[in-house]
Amino acid sequence: MSYICNLNKSPMTKSFITKEIGSKDFHIHRTALAIFALLTSFEVSDLTEDERDYVDYLIDIRSYPWYNGRERGICIIISNNGEQLNITFGEIRNSDGIFVDVWETKPTFNPPTVADFSDEAYEQRNYFKYDEHYKASQFVQKLIESKTKEFLATKKK
Repeated sequence: MSYICNLNKSPMTKSFITKEIGSKDFHIHRTALAIFALLTSFEVSDLTEDERDYVDYLIDIRSYPWYNGRERGICIIISNNGEQLNITFGEIRNSDGIFVDVWETKPTFNPPTVADFSDEAYEQRNYFKYDEHYKASQFVQKLIESKTKEFLATKKK
């Protein structure tokens, strides 16, 4: 790895630069990364062959880093031409629990920011204990499956 700057040859400076500038995980908390890893191995179930062939063209699913103060998690967006479901998850800022936030917006080109996060979404925040990574990932998986099937049903009409 090359450093952007070498302030001096102190090991502490070198470590700081590597950690802060050279982060390969975009400073996402390991709780969010664990949940995300669990999500990478599932498929939306009960899709017809035609739906499997066209799901990539009909629905856009993207992931981004999510920064909300000390909450450094992941945002998953599921959208079609008219709607967008935003799902964020990570470690709660003032405890070691897990949060999952869900809210809808109109489709956006860029990832949502905290400015797009509604008070209503915050009030409806879903909480999980610190060791419930799998349970949180199952909750997110069900949201993704539900919205994917809803979008596919809408396209058929």
